[in-house]
Amino acid sequence: MEKQVATPSEKMAQFLLEAEELKKVEEKIRHALEYMRSALAQEKTPSFRDFWQVKQFCLELFKEKIPARSRTVFWKEYTELSDEVRRLKELFDEESSFAKEQIELAIKAIEKELMDGEVTRPSFEVPKASRALQKNSDEYIEMQGDLNRLQPLGKRINELRKEVLKTPMRIRSKNQFLSQLSKLGDLVFPKRRELIDKLSIQFIQDVDLFISEEFSLEKPPYFPLKEEIKALQGFAKQIGLSSSSFTQVRGRLSECWQKIRAKEEASRQARQEESLEFKANVDQISALIAPLKAQCENEEISLPDAEKKVAEILKQMKELPLRHSDVVALKRELFAGKKLLEEKESKLRRAEAEAKEEKRLEEARKAEAFLEKLEEVLSSCETLSFQDLEQKWDALVKEGETLDLGEYQQDLATCRLGALADLLKEKEGTSDLESLLEERRETRQQVKKALEKCRQMGGGSGQSLEESLFNHELVAEQRKRFERLEQFIEEIEEKVYGLEEE
Repeated sequence: MEKQVATPSEKMAQFLLEAEELKKVEEKIRHALEYMRSALAQEKTPSFRDFWQVKQFCLELFKEKIPARSRTVFWKEYTELSDEVRRLKELFDEESSFAKEQIELAIKAIEKELMDGEVTRPSFEVPKASRALQKNSDEYIEMQGDLNRLQPLGKRINELRKEVLKTPMRIRSKNQFLSQLSKLGDLVFPKRRELIDKLSIQFIQDVDLFISEEFSLEKPPYFPLKEEIKALQGFAKQIGLSSSSFTQVRGRLSECWQKIRAKEEASRQARQEESLEFKANVDQISALIAPLKAQCENEEISLPDAEKKVAEILKQMKELPLRHSDVVALKRELFAGKKLLEEKESKLRRAEAEAKEEKRLEEARKAEAFLEKLEEVLSSCETLSFQDLEQKWDALVKEGETLDLGEYQQDLATCRLGALADLLKEKEGTSDLESLLEERRETRQQVKKALEKCRQMGGGSGQSLEESLFNHELVAEQRKRFERLEQFIEEIEEKVYGLEEE
């Protein structure tokens, strides 16, 4: 329990009561001097009023009859206390005068700020993160700016009032200061109260509008709602709301926050249940993928069969509820086994293609060698006997039948074999010149047609460079054979016509 402090009047009454109980004058004087000394020794401000009252009481006691020695000692102490109180009074008067000057300056500064309008409205911003506050942002900036201007002035007025009350000065001066401060307060506190009420009403309306129109828990995500509530709660701490309005708004926003938390918890539980269902579906599909993958790795299944099973598993995946990430992972696992077969199939196809290409190159080399061999025989046929040329011709025909010649190579080989056949006819010799002539003329006509065909093909634009070179060579070969036949026919004709003239 706190100790109750006695007021100055109570202390004085206590002193008088104690003094009356004392019998001797010396005891009363000693008691009065001790009280006077304690009055001056009080903390902060000495009790001058009690000191003067007791001093007067003590002075009356000196008029009574007391021993001279005691009078001298008491009077000396009395005069010392009187001198000390005068010094203290002068000191406190100076301090009081300085304090009064400072208070007057402070009051004038407040008056100047209020009357002259020198104080500009402090800057204030409405959080852009809050959509609910943007509609009336200008009003908030204006009202809170004015309130931010008045709040420091109101605080300074209250502090000055406390300073006046505790500063030792005449009652009249205190009353003057308090009256001035009261007038200043009439210019600040009602306006501040009005701004607080307006801010409170406006903010409550905006919060209610947010809750009624925008606060909906039908569809997630709820993050924007939580951010809006945080922004509104933070803004409530920044602006000057009444305590009741702040409590009301805080309660409503907290209620909304709890609803979101409850909804999130329900969603979390639903996701957990859904996750269990997804996991079961993933396990079901994985159980189908594992054996197929093993078959693919061990080459126990063909690629068409593997593709068929993959299609069946994909169909089952579409029928089951699965997360997108699970679908991606399962497909990656599903196609991994199939990819092994595809890679092996691809290697086989590449090997087959390489073998086929090697075979083609080998056939091309053989064909080229065959054509060169034909050309060599043609170039040396003049030195060969009929029998040797016939043997070589037969061997070349048989060899040509075993080769896989291209279109142009086949035409060129046919042309050269034909040229060899023509040479064999020349070397063979026969008595039936007319039949030989007729045969050679037919052969010439065939060669002529072949030559014309080659020329027509060479005049086209769809041939490659290689085809163009083959065709050019074929034309030269056909022309050479045609010219050889022409010469041979002329020789036969001379022989035939010479016999007829004889």
